[in-house]
Amino acid sequence: NLPVPVIAMNATGEIVFANTAALKYIEKGRETVVGQQLSGVMSLDFSGESTLTSWLEASRQNRVTNTATWRRVRLHQP
Repeated sequence: NLPVPVIAMNATGEIVFANTAALKYIEKGRETVVGQQLSGVMSLDFSGESTLTSWLEASRQNRVTNTATWRRVRLHQP
């Protein structure tokens, strides 16, 4: 078990995997997370211009696969 939250999405933004740490962090069960759009599960505030949405759009246009990490992202439950 990786002790940090990890969420994996497919090309359409649907969550295909969330580890135990991620589920605990967002206080939701796997059955309510996997298969849902990330935006429907949580709302994220980014401290800079590089947001998840902008990264996803650039990745769709420029790469087959891509990864990114952010620090100091605030979670807001919808």
